[in-house]
Amino acid sequence: MPTNARLGVTVDRMDENTTDLALARSVLVQELREHALVIGQVTLTSGATAEYYVDAKRAILMPAGFSALAALVAGKVEEWGGTAVGGMTMGADPVACAALAGGAPVKAFFVRKDAKAHGLQRRIEGPPLTPQTGASSWRTS
Repeated sequence: MPTNARLGVTVDRMDENTTDLALARSVLVQELREHALVIGQVTLTSGATAEYYVDAKRAILMPAGFSALAALVAGKVEEWGGTAVGGMTMGADPVACAALAGGAPVKAFFVRKDAKAHGLQRRIEGPPLTPQTGASSWRTS
């Protein structure tokens, strides 16, 4: 069977109606189902409890999930004409890195809750972002 090197998955057959992005979405959904769904009582940030929880990082920080995310984010960046990808640290970190890994010609950045008390004491980490960058926002959570 042929392998899609970009996604790191084996492909039975790709016809003219199947795009790499459709395959990436399918792979990501499968990875989320297999690795991210936690069944059982979980305490949420609010203190409320839930009977299940989706921890996407369990799937997107594995090779197949990360590759699929990279293809999808890079595709959206191209579609939207984005120039930067990022957001609050921990939530946005894998998404911003996946955009770069997927070949998106963007700057990646992370926003800290509080500025560091040492070094450059920055709240926004990454290359300088300027108004000319034309950064678009995309919420990851």
